[in-house]
Amino acid sequence: MKDKFINKVDNAPKVEINLLLILLNKLFFISGFGFIIGNILNVLFSEMGRNRLPANWDYLTFGVILIFVGLSFKAANKALKKESISA
Repeated sequence: MKDKFINKVDNAPKVEINLLLILLNKLFFISGFGFIIGNILNVLFSEMGRNRLPANWDYLTFGVILIFVGLSFKAANKALKKESISA
């Protein structure tokens, strides 16, 4: 603890925000594809069953929305890096 206060290291908050954006990008991107694959498998298995209910594609649209949110986090990360390089 003593070393922490004597040798102060300047941790830029942009690095922490950068890591958070990377983590959120991967989380939303992977979960979006998970929702899409899960919904496609659900529709395929429900079509194979005896009770042929109409297909429910709600999770597919939610997965696409999650992927676009993940892509927006990636764009924000690029903009933040570009801003830190130019500054």
